[in-house]
Amino acid sequence: MNCCKCNRTMSEVKGMIPIEPKGTPNRKWVCTDCANIVQKQTIDKDTRNLCNTIAGEKIF
Repeated sequence: MNCCKCNRTMSEVKGMIPIEPKGTPNRKWVCTDCANIVQKQTIDKDTRNLCNTIAGEKIF
């Protein structure tokens, strides 16, 4: 899985957000560094809090 904007892999970034619906062939993802505000707001509150806790900082 690579970011569709910067092409970094999951191991190179703090998180990835799907930008296409589940089940889409070759689904596109964006890393939290490249994601815009609207894309970041699509993540539910509990998932966002868990990711921020794991990262030890507010990543989105």
